[in-house]
Amino acid sequence: MYACQDSHKPKPKNTLSDDLMVGEWRVDSSSNRHFSHDKLFLLENGSFYIFSGADGGSILTKGKKFDINHLATAMGDTLTINLLDSNQICIRGGWSNNEDYYKRSGYSDLNENLKKYLKSDSLRKKVIGWWKLVSSKMPVKLINYSGYYEKFTLNVRDDGQAVFYLENNLDSTVNYSYKTNPDGIDLIRGCIVGSNCKISLDENGKMKLLLGMGDTLLLERLTEIK
Repeated sequence: MYACQDSHKPKPKNTLSDDLMVGEWRVDSSSNRHFSHDKLFLLENGSFYIFSGADGGSILTKGKKFDINHLATAMGDTLTINLLDSNQICIRGGWSNNEDYYKRSGYSDLNENLKKYLKSDSLRKKVIGWWKLVSSKMPVKLINYSGYYEKFTLNVRDDGQAVFYLENNLDSTVNYSYKTNPDGIDLIRGCIVGSNCKISLDENGKMKLLLGMGDTLLLERLTEIK
């Protein structure tokens, strides 16, 4: 992990074309936080979005580029951005005063990828909270966990953690980290990823959850603890 002033890193080269900053970038190192998989989208119109890699995929910040070296966030902060070479940028400042390095993560369709991240953020906001299983055709088998269960309560937290309370008991929990997708979430436990567990919400606000190859489960949002 390196800070922007690290001697191993190249110095800013503002003579490089500003257009080279347009693209999708992934955080490589930071001066003031644990390594994360944050994603940065810099668009041709100057808009930018930074998505968290630690909390399931929320929008950390967004805003507009107002000159070659500065970004203005929607919250009123100013970030300094420097292009180091065609595949590396450094961003510093903001309320946390971080110094973060980003590497270019690819040359795929920038706008289509951004749409996927925005849809994922929207789904994350909808599913955060407490849910109780109300209907299933068969006992539930969780990903990378032994046993079958007739009921559970699920807490999808805003820190990127999802906790199953087996048989609705507070002292019987199974913890996952998660990452949202446009139509579901990846549940991660150990080295096993339950890829793209499908999620949809019906007209009554109930969640339909497909865990792997199992049954489609119906969950109801809990608005009070009884």
